Amino acid sequence: MLAVIAGAEGWEDIEEYGLIDKDRTSLILNFSNYLYIVKTELKFVLYTKMKSYEWSWATVHVNNVVKDVIDFLGGSKLIVEDKSIIEMSIDYLVSKLTDYFQKQGKLYSTTSRTCNKYGEPQFYKSKDQRVYVLIYIYNFLQDFYDTRDEYDKDVWNINKITPKHNGREGNLDFTELKGHWLFKPVRSYIKYQLAIHTGSTAYNKLRYLRIFGKFLLERHPKIIASNLDRELILDYINYVKNSLNLYFCRN
Repeated sequence: MLAVIAGAEGWEDIEEYGLIDKDRTSLILNFSNYLYIVKTELKFVLYTKMKSYEWSWATVHVNNVVKDVIDFLGGSKLIVEDKSIIEMSIDYLVSKLTDYFQKQGKLYSTTSRTCNKYGEPQFYKSKDQRVYVLIYIYNFLQDFYDTRDEYDKDVWNINKITPKHNGREGNLDFTELKGHWLFKPVRSYIKYQLAIHTGSTAYNKLRYLRIFGKFLLERHPKIIASNLDRELILDYINYVKNSLNLYFCRN
């Protein structure tokens, strides 16, 4: 698949892949100056996301966030050797991307409102959207090159495990539980859930278990499974109530 997609230098012939209509072929992404491996990887990400309708042509071309990241990776001369994007660390790439757009005066962030543990409002700045797109592309390629069985990974792609899954959820992420005794039993439980329920149901169950894991790490870091008792569960219920209060404070 990578070799097939790498062919054209510009995607004026992109209709061949069924991604856009003929009357929109004037919208072209030019890859002619990109190194071969980087060019191929970026085309593959675009092709896959657009073929599955997760991204539209407007998302890629009209929304400059995605296009800017593609141009940065392929045309900024950051990658001087013909090697994979993921051969560099994501922290290094994020740092370079931030510097690159900051120098152009195009680095933007948004301010969001949340609450502290006392219910008092506080504000924080989120990163430029290009950073999130870069991380997404990086993780996508990392997952593609990882040939291990999906169940052996710390992050499971629902679409690979349940091909008929049509929800918005794409990943089952266990990384927050790694190193905790919950890690293995939760993975086994979610694997069973995927066999009898939809991917969306399994995703939600994992989300609740991750909240429980976060609670244990914050309030009972040394507790083991055999010591779970009624008092701890009551403490967890109060913890969830406080979390809901923070949610309503933000909204």
